[in-house]
Amino acid sequence: MAWGGKGQRAKLVFLLCVVVLPVSGCPYEGRKAQLDAESVKCIDGSDVRSGDIIFRRMDGVLSDLASSISRRDKRYSHVGLAIREGSEVFVIHASEDHGRVVKEHLCDFLRGSERFLIIRPKEDPVNVNIPSLLGRPFDYHFNMRDHKKLYCTELVAMFYPSIPSIPSPIGMILPIDSVLSIPHRVVAQSSDP
Repeated sequence: MAWGGKGQRAKLVFLLCVVVLPVSGCPYEGRKAQLDAESVKCIDGSDVRSGDIIFRRMDGVLSDLASSISRRDKRYSHVGLAIREGSEVFVIHASEDHGRVVKEHLCDFLRGSERFLIIRPKEDPVNVNIPSLLGRPFDYHFNMRDHKKLYCTELVAMFYPSIPSIPSPIGMILPIDSVLSIPHRVVAQSSDP
């Protein structure tokens, strides 16, 4: 099929938005400075447990693109998994900013967010070797067929396989709102959910 086909054009536009924009940069620095003063501050993570899922919404083109893929709930643009180590809470997530899977303190993960939500799925997470995930490259092609590279919802779905994927022009994907579809209860959320 030539690149003129409808599905191929959609795939090209999607890949350009996901690959070219992060490399070329975006003119959002002024807005970012304004948000830093208004954004979510660190929260008391005493109610957060290992296995809780943490959503956030940042400002910018990539956040807008990530949330636009969601079918119904477009409030969030990134997701990670909580890991409690003693009294500290960390978040493991596939970070486009870092280009790999990282473990960050909860406060660092939430810094600059417009809003956040923390949920506790009713099912227990599958046991996954977390250290083996750290450092894996970010999956800019959103390929769910292997886990050599990961994107944020793909990483979370490794722990919660019941999260449903949906078809897209580039194959099966896991939009942010797919994670919200599993039975859960809300642990904490920003005042502007």
